[in-house]
Amino acid sequence: DLLYERQTEWANAQRIEEFLERYARELDLDTARFRRDFNDPSVRKKVNDDLRSARRSGVSGAPALFKNGAGLAPPKTYQELKRLVVGEDVQP
Repeated sequence: DLLYERQTEWANAQRIEEFLERYARELDLDTARFRRDFNDPSVRKKVNDDLRSARRSGVSGAPALFKNGAGLAPPKTYQELKRLVVGEDVQP
């Protein structure tokens, strides 16, 4: 939630890790582990693999919704979401 709330602070940052580490401290997370994981090549590879997979699937941002393999525009209301999930079939 904090990342979404403060996206304007870090979105264009040259060194995003400074923002992320500050947020980790605010949330009382293990900052030593954050630094280790942030700099771990295997963690970075997993994140980059997930990003490539999302792009191949047509995801351009979050949240992203899919139904039967087709991307959907995010619903504006709960009722619209409910209709997409349990109601009539919606064409992408």
